[in-house]
This record gives sequence, C-alpha cells and structure tokens, in this order.
Amino acid sequence: MFPWPYDRRTLWVEFYRTQTAAKVRPDGKEHYGFHDLRRPFATMNAANTTADALQQLLRHKSYTATQKYIAMGRQMNPALAAPFVPELKTVGSA
Repeated sequence: MFPWPYDRRTLWVEFYRTQTAAKVRPDGKEHYGFHDLRRPFATMNAANTTADALQQLLRHKSYTATQKYIAMGRQMNPALAAPFVPELKTVGSA
C-alpha cells in the first residue's frame, strides 16, 4: 500500500529498540510483536462496530475468530467503565 524503501526487518528492529529504550517488557516474552497490537484494537472496537466490519478490519477468514474478540470486548466494557488509574509522580514531585 505504501512504499517502504527499507529492509523488511527495519520496522521490527525499530519497534524492538523502542521497547528496549522505554524498558517495556511483557510478561513471559522478550518483547511485544505487532500482533499484540491487534488484540486491544479488536477488543476495544468490538462494541463500536458491526461484527462483519470487525471481521473485515481484522481480515479474519473465520467468523469464529472474530467472535472471540467480540466476547472479550463485552466482558471488558463493564470493567473499563471505572478503571483504577494510579497517581503517577512526576520528576521533581514529592
């Protein structure tokens, strides 16, 4: 879709390098992959779009795969209504 004048691995390498610099590390894995971004996208948009549209966006061949994200989204919506967000101290604050 868009021209990419770099090696195929360049984006992966930079994504990994950014995570390392930010000291972001998932449990049980060395780093996040791009597929890890699909899960929250699908889950958070399950309630905002039709099942058919979500299936097309995710390019799922099987509607069953899309249904898993829809079910997960329905479970998460009530939990996200009032999430706990801890107060973060900024540099220089007590």
